Amino acid sequence: LSGVCQRGDGREVWVAAIDGAERGRVEEGVPMCSRWLPDGQRLLVHVGADDAQPGRLVVRDPLGTDEDVLFPQASGSFCTPQFVGDRVLTVTNRDGASVVLSTDMAGRHAQELWRGRGLVTVVPLPGEPAVAVAAANRAGGGPYGKLWRGPVDGAPATPLAPAPPHALVPLPRGGHARARPAPPPAARRRALHAWRSAPAP
Repeated sequence: LSGVCQRGDGREVWVAAIDGAERGRVEEGVPMCSRWLPDGQRLLVHVGADDAQPGRLVVRDPLGTDEDVLFPQASGSFCTPQFVGDRVLTVTNRDGASVVLSTDMAGRHAQELWRGRGLVTVVPLPGEPAVAVAAANRAGGGPYGKLWRGPVDGAPATPLAPAPPHALVPLPRGGHARARPAPPPAARRRALHAWRSAPAP
């Protein structure tokens, strides 16, 4: 298991065996989130910037057997890295914009999928070589703006849904769910809608 722990004024990424018998610290400073690589042996850690160093994305072996792999691009908007096939989806900052990049497992051969402003969320589309992307202009997240479909091969992003989402929840069999504020007079309730991003096989 892996997780981000708050310890005093800082954060740390720890890993532990299921029974808790073995534990180890993987990263400290300003780690924001992490995700296991598809091989199940290494972690891609999103480390935020602080006064001492810029943000970074680093692949780390919790056992210390393999050397670290530092991505050439810095980490940007708080967003957990995602994996689609053999591609990694991360967010970096460029010229004041949040940019979603598709790279190989070492952060190379980057292709820009989407560019906008705000706090970005990226969710893989089940059964597709693509992701859903939305951005919130407020630091606390939500409400999101338009929802986009971004193919991981770098093809142009296209609108995915007719209305801004409140949340993104992946569903099996090629579907997706979105929750958005219901229209007046039931403005205090949230309506749940589902759509298919592509025909089911």
